[in-house]
Amino acid sequence: MAICSNASIERLKRSVHRTSLAPRFGPNIYSAEHVARPKPAADLALYACARLGVPPSRALFIDDNIHGIHCARAAGCLAVGFIAPSENRTGHAATLRAAGANHVVHGMEQFHALLKFLTIETLEDA
Repeated sequence: MAICSNASIERLKRSVHRTSLAPRFGPNIYSAEHVARPKPAADLALYACARLGVPPSRALFIDDNIHGIHCARAAGCLAVGFIAPSENRTGHAATLRAAGANHVVHGMEQFHALLKFLTIETLEDA
């Protein structure tokens, strides 16, 4: 797992390390400063995939905005649009779908259900 953000490295460090997420991602926190072109270009997703040793075709990229969805699709990753429970933008799910999201989930419960579905689907295809 990795965090990929257009935020600066310094801002990312401050933000992530104030939460309980930092240990979960370890060194896999990547900024647009690591690549030539920020999201929506594919560079950041491809960079993270290379660092994690995961082919983009086997990667899931979750984002709450269209720039991340475009990045994921351009890199060849499965693009998942995420809608937080506090989201108040009308029609945001439709916006993420129109941007190319393969799936849109509302909150972590739906995201976990999608992961379970995708895992079962992958095992059945094997």
